[in-house]
Amino acid sequence: MANPKLRTKHNYDAFEVVSALQKCIRRGLEEDALYWAYELAESPNKNYYSWLWARLKVIACEDVGPANPIMPLLIDVLWRNWKEKKEERLWYTNAVVALVRSPKSRIVDNALNMLLSEDKLGWRRDKPIPYEEYEPIPLGSADESKLENPAPPKDFTTKIPWFAMDMHTPAGKQYGLGKKDFYENGAVLVNKALDDPYEERAKAGDLGLEKQRENENRSK
Repeated sequence: MANPKLRTKHNYDAFEVVSALQKCIRRGLEEDALYWAYELAESPNKNYYSWLWARLKVIACEDVGPANPIMPLLIDVLWRNWKEKKEERLWYTNAVVALVRSPKSRIVDNALNMLLSEDKLGWRRDKPIPYEEYEPIPLGSADESKLENPAPPKDFTTKIPWFAMDMHTPAGKQYGLGKKDFYENGAVLVNKALDDPYEERAKAGDLGLEKQRENENRSK
């Protein structure tokens, strides 16, 4: 039975709505992304508004990153504006449109996943710092300086998109989806702006770690 505390305005699973929002932003599906942001923001549970902003902040780093370095600043400013006037919907709408249209890169998330997975798998490369090569920095040297609701179009759909049902959602877990599906479908970016030197290593590490966990579970 669905948890009523985790349902959105039109009775979607909140986790799936968050996933759909991020995946649609990644794929450049602007109207869809706006739909899911509105669905979350207008839910009876007002905590979802904070959840919406938290996710938009994550997207600014996870899916945009250095491809548009000022994006985290923009999202933070819009979030602060919302905190001052929470009934205003312009702020999150602006944020979603900006994120959809921005150049994108997953280099930051892949770099972090690479480091985490390689460390857990014992693939970490030790890189000691040769302290003797550095001059000591003198202390003090640092720089101080009311319309009726119209019927929707016949082709209108409000289903959660298939690519949002990944390992991060209850449905994705139920179907046993894992990291391979995430990299092939969930992490797809439109308007990808930078070459990512960490993507393949992040993928290899995540898949290796997932396989290791599966083997450990089988041996229990």
